[in-house]
Amino acid sequence: MQPNTLPVVAMMALTITPVLRAQVTSPQFRDEINAAVKIRAVGAWGRAELTEPRVDADTIRYSRARVLASFSTPSALPQPRGLVLPQPLPLEDLTEIQVPSGNDAAHGAVAGGLLLGLIGLVAGVATSSCDSCLGRGASAGNVIGVALIGGAIGAGIGALLGSTSTRWRTVYRTAPGSTSPH
Repeated sequence: MQPNTLPVVAMMALTITPVLRAQVTSPQFRDEINAAVKIRAVGAWGRAELTEPRVDADTIRYSRARVLASFSTPSALPQPRGLVLPQPLPLEDLTEIQVPSGNDAAHGAVAGGLLLGLIGLVAGVATSSCDSCLGRGASAGNVIGVALIGGAIGAGIGALLGSTSTRWRTVYRTAPGSTSPH
């Protein structure tokens, strides 16, 4: 590091901390967290889902916490039963906060439609070149029809499956190398 850059780095470190504090304690941030039924929080201990979160100046209170992943336990092993998060949870211990933002029905519909549409297209093309498969080969219209019907069925199934999955939106993430969200 050059001698002239040390004061600049020190000034940046002193400036970033208040900016992060403003982000976490802003009224919009608090309202968004307090309005959520549940949130995901990530800290050094792992990822947890907090039910009925309430943000105040420096902490998040919650009615129930469920640890989804522990960074201290390999993911193939069951979560430790003794892992208890502090109540209230200090904001300085968090590196990321996510709120629910709908479901994944649209993504499921696209994925399911493409998958079953492609399978229908391959099946239609395979039968079109086989004169003995359906008594005679399938026409191009039949191939397209099978692909469209497969795509529609797949989109419906994908939308149903996707609607059961919560989509999460990150509302707070610490900068790399930062140790405190405020």
